[in-house]
Amino acid sequence: MMAISRPRHRLRMGPWRQDLRDDVTEVCRWADAGPVDLYLVGGLGLAVRGVEFYRNHADIDLAFFADDLPAFSAYLADSGYHWAQPVMSLPLSPWHRVDLARPLPDPATARPLRVSRHRPIGVWRAARRTDFMDVMVMRRHEAGVEMLGHDAVVPWDDFLPAVTVPGSRRLLLPNARYKQHLPARWPRQRRDLKACVPAEVLEPVDSRQRTCSGGYPDCSERDSSTSSWTQESRSGPYSGSRADV
Repeated sequence: MMAISRPRHRLRMGPWRQDLRDDVTEVCRWADAGPVDLYLVGGLGLAVRGVEFYRNHADIDLAFFADDLPAFSAYLADSGYHWAQPVMSLPLSPWHRVDLARPLPDPATARPLRVSRHRPIGVWRAARRTDFMDVMVMRRHEAGVEMLGHDAVVPWDDFLPAVTVPGSRRLLLPNARYKQHLPARWPRQRRDLKACVPAEVLEPVDSRQRTCSGGYPDCSERDSSTSSWTQESRSGPYSGSRADV
């Protein structure tokens, strides 16, 4: 068993935007060195679509497809990470919490999941968001993408097209409409959706056929031409080119 101390909330003090950009840059570098496509989801996956960060996100949420589990697990071990399963989260204050987690040799059936850089026994402090990350497994269906652990299936046209996080090759952003199919229990992420994603992006679209081997839509499809935030790739929140204000 291990105990990980990490922030529940992060204050907007000092160079907090640069700190957040640094962690996004690091997870992009780590994803690009790996063998599978990863998806940046959660609140931060919405925030990087805006021109600038407006809140200081506490953690990083990633997702990947279950087909890629063996290759991704091998990469975790090679890059100094291991699987962990949360057991309990204990709030220490309004700003900090301790997550109790146990090492997980086989993550195939476990929900939820974390990946950790810390040794699987002891008490640790997550100094960076990339030290202890939340991970969601997805499964392909003809009807859409099943978000394991959320009891939700997102239609393909609300998951695709996926766009790369600017500066990355393998870290993707799903279509922002996917968020509307998940349980609405995160008030901050609902605010992120409103603040960071143009309303027209969330409008339904006509069904489009995208198929790949096995008859499923091609989840690797990238589309930068229709994404307003990709036009900000040289000056957006993850580029590090804007001064903190």
